[in-house]
Amino acid sequence: MGKSVGLEIHARGVRAVEMSGRGSKSRITRYLERELTPRGGQPDPEELQAALEEIFKTAKFSRSNVVGSFEANETVVREIPVPFKADDQIRKVIKYEAEHHLHNCDADDVVVQYTRVGEAADGTNLLVFAARKDALGRRIEQGRAAGVEFLALDLDAVSFFDAASAAGLTDEHPTCVLLNVSNRSTELIFVVEGELRALRSVRIGVDSISQGLARDMDIDVAEADHKLAEISAEEEADGDLLLSVPPSVGSRPETEKSHSELERDLFHQKRDEFVARLKREYVRSS
Repeated sequence: MGKSVGLEIHARGVRAVEMSGRGSKSRITRYLERELTPRGGQPDPEELQAALEEIFKTAKFSRSNVVGSFEANETVVREIPVPFKADDQIRKVIKYEAEHHLHNCDADDVVVQYTRVGEAADGTNLLVFAARKDALGRRIEQGRAAGVEFLALDLDAVSFFDAASAAGLTDEHPTCVLLNVSNRSTELIFVVEGELRALRSVRIGVDSISQGLARDMDIDVAEADHKLAEISAEEEADGDLLLSVPPSVGSRPETEKSHSELERDLFHQKRDEFVARLKREYVRSS
């Protein structure tokens, strides 16, 4: 039975999932995750190398069918109408049609892919993805350093949609919005009648909570990350981490609160600010 591996690399970590079988008979056989230290928006090279060696040498994950992820926040996503319906015609013009929507780079500097999101009387509506070649090349080289040649690179937000579909979520809720919350960004994935209809990546992620805690508590971000992880674990044990209503703040004077209670209040404040910003982006995108 064939095996395949999905590999996600981001600034703060690497994840690998190994699957066997095909289609409805596929199943997850192994999963490995390691935290990394971010360096200038990228994972620390030495830590990444060690993590990939652990995955492919020590844990002996398959190297033959590896699909890597690529961040949606590194990709320009636009909905574009084209006056064609056949894929062979669309492929001939899509790169140059997309160029009109690329403001910071030339069409020759990007790799363009698309998916259909609607039909029109005189053509097709497309959701177009344009990723810079240098960023794609960096991801490919990260794999090659571990002896891995990627079979393909897939946009993380689209993989998230595919996973939700495979799990039956879009059957139960055919029209919905999926939120893919990561450290540096959040993807809003609009699904209509079970199909991907629109996608927007906003640069608001969990890091904004850590950075807010670090700034207000006058500590470094690493320590803020640690405190956030501790409080989040406690909150998660009590229910929904992101949207749960916190205990009433201000029920006692601030001077009577313990240090841990004040930290928790600050966490609630930063979390609520994060959710409020996310709600504004959702309304704007809708």
